[in-house]
Amino acid sequence: MNVMNPGMRPDQIAKQQELVRSLMQSVQDHKSVIDRLNKTGGALLRLIVEDDAYRVQDIIETDNQRYNALKADLRERMQALEDAMHECSQFTDKLDGMLNSLENTKDQLVNAEPISGHPEKIKEQIDDNNAIIDDLAKKEAAYDSVRKAADEIIQKAPNKNDPAIKDIKKKLDKLTGLWNEIQGLAKRRGDSLEDALALAEKFWDELSQVMSNLKELQHQLDSQDPPAVEPRAIEAQKAELKEIKRGIDQTKPGYNRCKQTGNNLLKAVGDAEKPELKRHIEDLDSAWDNITSMYARREKNLLDAMEKAMEFHDMLQSLLEFLARSEKTFNGMGDIGSDIATVKRQIDELRVFKDEVDPWMVKVEALNRQADDLTENTSPDQARAIKEPLADVNRRWNELNKNIVVRQKELEHALLKLGQFQHALNELLVWIERTDKTLDSLKPVYGDPQVIEVELAKLKVIINDIQAHQSSVDTLNDAGRQIIES
Repeated sequence: MNVMNPGMRPDQIAKQQELVRSLMQSVQDHKSVIDRLNKTGGALLRLIVEDDAYRVQDIIETDNQRYNALKADLRERMQALEDAMHECSQFTDKLDGMLNSLENTKDQLVNAEPISGHPEKIKEQIDDNNAIIDDLAKKEAAYDSVRKAADEIIQKAPNKNDPAIKDIKKKLDKLTGLWNEIQGLAKRRGDSLEDALALAEKFWDELSQVMSNLKELQHQLDSQDPPAVEPRAIEAQKAELKEIKRGIDQTKPGYNRCKQTGNNLLKAVGDAEKPELKRHIEDLDSAWDNITSMYARREKNLLDAMEKAMEFHDMLQSLLEFLARSEKTFNGMGDIGSDIATVKRQIDELRVFKDEVDPWMVKVEALNRQADDLTENTSPDQARAIKEPLADVNRRWNELNKNIVVRQKELEHALLKLGQFQHALNELLVWIERTDKTLDSLKPVYGDPQVIEVELAKLKVIINDIQAHQSSVDTLNDAGRQIIES
């Protein structure tokens, strides 16, 4: 640094002080350049290969060392100049120089950059503040000397009202006030920086840990299979979700602590740092809300799945028991009778049996609908566990209805063979009249899909019954024509 050695005359030293002060301001103005170098270099180090990283790291460290060395040299130079001024200047010049020096130090403290929210940056700010405190410590001897000399001059002055003495007293009061104010400013900034550093280190550590935990919890929730359709499998999924809930509960205290630490850090940092911190806290809240929402949806889906699965299996069991009873009843009806009385009794018996069977069509349709809902988004294995017993129910249901139709035809043919055309005709007419009344009683339904589904099932029973009687109509028509022709 090409700066001339301290001169022997006050005016020379004052010029050098002005030059060094200008250089110190220039160095301070370039602080942002060093900050950008460190930030950009840090980002670059994460992107380049190891060999290049060593060179980039060396450049960063070398520039930081040169910058810090320059700051230290200028401080030492300024101190040397101040010492020289005190040694060679008249008292007034010494007093004015000390005032100017303290005014400059006060400006540095008052206009210091806002407290950062990042630990590494705060450590740099602590170093800068400690450098000011060190400078004050070095100036303390000169300050005490000037103050003591001023007190002696004032005490020894024969005329305390002398303008020169008043001016010295005024400057001395200002010097004392400045010194105490600077000491307070430096201490308060140091305390604030230490508090901010502790908060920043705690916040970023907690944030990293909590966000890592939330990311793992999200992965666990995303990895869950669709709700099962078997109650036992759903219970296993609920147990897995319970483990995830335990992880959420264990993470919650850390989340609350991190958020509180972040809010405390917000109060400690400068306004320029607040938007970034607020964004990180908002991201933390968003991640937490996302996890709790995902958990709540999964819990509800499993509860709904269990309810549907239990409803399906209860209805399935009910249908299996019904089919077993009905098949046993049907198989016990025996062969078609050979006399009119027996055939008529068997027709009545079959009608009663069919009236008991037909309403179950609604439950069969509902069971198939529930099976479709349950297997829509489930795995093939889970779907198989539903579809196989359902297929058995459908097969047995269709077989039972087919057997009823066949036996009905056989009984009608038996009546005709026994010469009971009129009775068979009456039976058909009674059925037609009953079916007409049933159709007339049907009313339009709107809105509720389940009500519509029940009504469709009833209508399907009627349609099947009509189709089953088609052969009876044809048989009676043939028999009627034969009677007319004979």
